[in-house]
Amino acid sequence: MTEHDRADEPVESRRRLSRRGLLGAGLTAAAAGCLRAGSDIQGTATGDGQSNATGQSRGTATPRPGLQSPPTGLTEAWTLETKYAVLRASPDRSAVFAGSRADVSAVEPADGTVRWSLETERVRTRPTVTDETVYVAGSEGTLYALARDDGSVRWTFEGDTGLTTIPIAAPDRDRIVVGAGKSDGVQVGSVGDSEFDPTYVYGLDTDGNRVWTVETEDGNPVTGTAVHDDVVWVRTTNRIDTYDVDDGTERDASVGVHDVQWDSLNPMQSTYYSNRVAADDEGVHLLTQDYVASVSHDGSHRWTFEPFDQSLRFQHRPGTVYCSAADNAVYAVDTADGTQQWRVQLDGWSTAVLLADGYLWSSDQTGTVTAIDAASGEVAFSETVGESISDGVTADVAVAGRWLVYSSPNGITGFEIRTA
Repeated sequence: MTEHDRADEPVESRRRLSRRGLLGAGLTAAAAGCLRAGSDIQGTATGDGQSNATGQSRGTATPRPGLQSPPTGLTEAWTLETKYAVLRASPDRSAVFAGSRADVSAVEPADGTVRWSLETERVRTRPTVTDETVYVAGSEGTLYALARDDGSVRWTFEGDTGLTTIPIAAPDRDRIVVGAGKSDGVQVGSVGDSEFDPTYVYGLDTDGNRVWTVETEDGNPVTGTAVHDDVVWVRTTNRIDTYDVDDGTERDASVGVHDVQWDSLNPMQSTYYSNRVAADDEGVHLLTQDYVASVSHDGSHRWTFEPFDQSLRFQHRPGTVYCSAADNAVYAVDTADGTQQWRVQLDGWSTAVLLADGYLWSSDQTGTVTAIDAASGEVAFSETVGESISDGVTADVAVAGRWLVYSSPNGITGFEIRTA
């Protein structure tokens, strides 16, 4: 990058479209890491699982159906040594993609075979997976677009600071949106009138070309983004702002510092694993340090829901917001009026929540996985699958058909989901 591309010139307005964003400079599809078809990630079969090979490159996998009957428990099948991984299943449930401290891998959920693995920056957010592409946000600022079938690098984009949000793919608008705000795990920027390092939200086209760049208010790190219709909703540590998804120009709707409680990038309230803002036809729903809130598309307040303790993790589907909290519980909240639909007590604070196949899957600090009927709140099963973990340590879950993949500080483990 040139010195101009570093965007160290003074801020010219309260919120401005960066001059860099007007360049729309294209990027070459140079490989940012070393692609390994025979990965050095080792696997070991356990329980009823089949033995696991070292991992060979494979072609397009067969799609898997979702669960056909209620889940009743888990049977351990395989393990991998990869630690501290964040997970995402492909839309057709044929593969699980794991981002870790040094690479991204495609894993066969049935037996743990590593189909491909690519050396990358540390990955702290769940990948975004489309039918053909895996988008991975690096903690040092590289956004990777990888071919889903073989892991080849289609393009990379270099941000100015570490990326902090799950990439949002809006192919109907030819846009990929991602936010930034950390470098080597250290928060960038500050709040108020003090000096700050600029942080940004980037709008790219699906070929990896920068279309626009927006500098955040006071350099506040980005904790979540959402795209609805032609609007990008940007959640920073203490406000929400809106921009046009096509060109990044500022829109009218905003929620200021006195209307939205402080949000955090520390591990307990982490933006990692799931986004902290979602938008639908009803409004925009977001997680803060202590509560769940909803605003209208014009930025006006709709409702606030406060759990018994600070909020941690967040999932959304039309009609319902799901959150976990530090009172070792998960909640379902009606997006129409903010009323509680149900509450389920866990054994420990939730390290991850995931919506899949009509169930909310939660992993918690005690190494327990709980499957909850997303509509009724009825617990289908709760089963300890690993050791207890310390505060702020990465753990995650992914569901691919009848297989659940669980990551922890000790590695990645695959389980067959038993059903009724």
